[in-house]
This record gives sequence, C-alpha cells and structure tokens, in this order.
Amino acid sequence: APDTRRRLIYIINVLATHEVEVARYYYAMGADVAAVNRARSVLETYRTSSAVEDALGIMIKAYARMGLEELHNDALRVLKLNYPDSTYLN
Repeated sequence: APDTRRRLIYIINVLATHEVEVARYYYAMGADVAAVNRARSVLETYRTSSAVEDALGIMIKAYARMGLEELHNDALRVLKLNYPDSTYLN
C-alpha cells in the first residue's frame, strides 16, 4: 500500500506539472485567459501537488497583465499564505 500511495502522488505531480507547462506556454503566447484557466485547473484538480505554487505564480502574472487587480491580489494573497518564500513574490 505505501508503494501504491507513492506512485499515485508521483502520477498526480506529473499531471499537474504538465498542466503548468501548458499554462506557461499560453502565458508566453499572450493567451492570458487560457493560461489562467489551465493554472486554475491545477488548483482545483491537483491541489495537493507540488505544482500549485507555479500555478499561482502564473495566475498572478496573467491577472496583472490583464489588469484584473482584484483577482491578482486574491491569487497573491493565497501564494503569500501558503508559500511565503516563493520566488514569485520577488
């Protein structure tokens, strides 16, 4: 059972990381809404994964670029609360 649990955690992290990479691509292409949607899917579907910090970082940058200050501040607050040492806070 412990091995199965480790495997499941690994698979969840791989799937979440893939979603973050797609979100990064969309952000790089200027498709901010698509980037936010992909990043949000990580928060909703893979909330225990190691990719959540990166998903929040993408959301913060995309919301800022779209001028959505309230959503930007909400995502920033969540990042600060859960990842106080995040590189996205610099």
